[in-house]
Amino acid sequence: MNRSSFYNIATIAVPLTCFLLAIGLVFYEIHRLSTLKAESHQTAQQIAQVEKIIHDIEAQPPSEKIPAVPQTANEQVDFLNVLRLFASESRVTISRWSNATPLAPVTTSNAPGNNGSGNNAGSSLPSGITPIASSVEVTGPYSGVRRFFYDLLQEKRLINMTEFRWSRGQYPQTHVSFTLTRYVSPPPATATSASGTATPTNPTG
Repeated sequence: MNRSSFYNIATIAVPLTCFLLAIGLVFYEIHRLSTLKAESHQTAQQIAQVEKIIHDIEAQPPSEKIPAVPQTANEQVDFLNVLRLFASESRVTISRWSNATPLAPVTTSNAPGNNGSGNNAGSSLPSGITPIASSVEVTGPYSGVRRFFYDLLQEKRLINMTEFRWSRGQYPQTHVSFTLTRYVSPPPATATSASGTATPTNPTG
C-alpha cells in the first residue's frame, strides 16, 4: 500500500470513527439523563408521600399519650428496646443512635414571663420535665421506614421528631436521619423521703 492510498483510507476512516464515537457518547449521555430524570421523579414521589403522611397525621385527633416517664436507671434501656422492636417489625435497621446530654429541666426562673436563661422551647414544658434529644438514623426500604415512623407516632409515650434528612442509598435502601426527643420526669422518691420520716436513734444516758 503506497502512501497515497493510506492517506485516502485515513481520510475516510478517521472522520467515520470520530462520528461513531460521537454517536455512542450522545446515546450514553441520553441514557444518563433519562436515569437521572427517573430518579428525580421517584424522589419527588417519595417526598410527596411523606408530606401526605405528615398532613394525615396532623389532621388526626389527639390521642392519649404518656407525657413523661420517671428518669430511672432502666428508662433509656426500655426506650431503646421499644425502638428496636419497631425496627424489627418494620424490617429496618437503626444504623446510628447518639444519645445527647439531657437538657436542663424547666424551673420557675426560666418559665414563660420570667427573665431566665431558658429558651422558648424548654420554657413551654411543665416544671421538672426534662427533654432528652437523640440523633437517630434508620436504614431500610421506603415502605419499612414509613411503617417505622407510623409505629413511632402511635407509641403511647409522647415523643417529638424534628430535623428530618432523607437520602437515597443503594436501591431499594434509603437512609433517614432525624432528631428524636423524649421527656422524663424526676425519679420516684424513696420510701423514706416520700414519708418524710426516718427511724429515730436511741439517746444515750
